[in-house]
Amino acid sequence: MEVKATANMLGLFSSSYFEKGETVLIIEGLILQFPTRTTIQIGLNKHIDVDAPAKFINHSCTPNCEVRSNKLLAVKNIMPGDEITFDYQKSEDKLAFPFECKDCGNLIRGKRYKTIDQ
Repeated sequence: MEVKATANMLGLFSSSYFEKGETVLIIEGLILQFPTRTTIQIGLNKHIDVDAPAKFINHSCTPNCEVRSNKLLAVKNIMPGDEITFDYQKSEDKLAFPFECKDCGNLIRGKRYKTIDQ
């Protein structure tokens, strides 16, 4: 995996080929009971405070990965050079720092709020 600059932020990019269903990354770090800017939710009140390179995984409304337990799994084939993304609206109950999606323009706040905006 390689961290590179995207349009106006950093992102995580694949240096290998991954087939759909394959584990792309094991999510590791300190487990917290609340979300922060650098956590990934893996269960009810279970948020892993991730370090690099995982903290550079960006949101996408059309992601190539999804969070299942403490794994990031490919939901489609991923080629070397592809940015690794997942849909924060599907994994996070409530984001600590909501933001406007650069792809769709919706406010990304977490799955508790998804139906309010969309």
